[in-house]
Amino acid sequence: MAGLDFGQTTDFTSMSVLDTVEMREVESLRFNQMSWSDQRLQIAAMARRWNGCEVHAEWNSIGDPNIEELGKMGVRVVAFKTTAQSKPPLIQGLYVALHEEGLLLLKDPITRHEFRSFISKQTSSGHWQYEAQEGAHDDTVIARALAVYGQHNPRQVQHQRRNPFYK
Repeated sequence: MAGLDFGQTTDFTSMSVLDTVEMREVESLRFNQMSWSDQRLQIAAMARRWNGCEVHAEWNSIGDPNIEELGKMGVRVVAFKTTAQSKPPLIQGLYVALHEEGLLLLKDPITRHEFRSFISKQTSSGHWQYEAQEGAHDDTVIARALAVYGQHNPRQVQHQRRNPFYK
């Protein structure tokens, strides 16, 4: 199972593949300043290396055309729309996987920094927001959260838009 967060210029594209039997991350990637077509080639190659694993990708804005193109390339992609309502359970699921289910992540200083910079805060209306601190990134956090979410909700997520090219 994989999670994918798209970025290109300021943000990064990040992908994480989990071994859902052993509850451990087996491969990850993170890059920016790369054309969308080159990014899709890297993403498709990584998915193929892991037996064509299902990839849960953030659909918002730039994700939509990339998800469509990845589907045409044979990648099994499930789109996830991140909203104020869908993000809290996404992040809470990652927390449970790490703290209660024993998910092990690859040792990576960038990932460690992003997790340390990721904060939760309660709004005046009582809702929770989850985001990177100002000036920090959350791309690796979101990719891992999407992979965990996909593990627990394969192809039947309430907030997903099914890719028409999904096979």
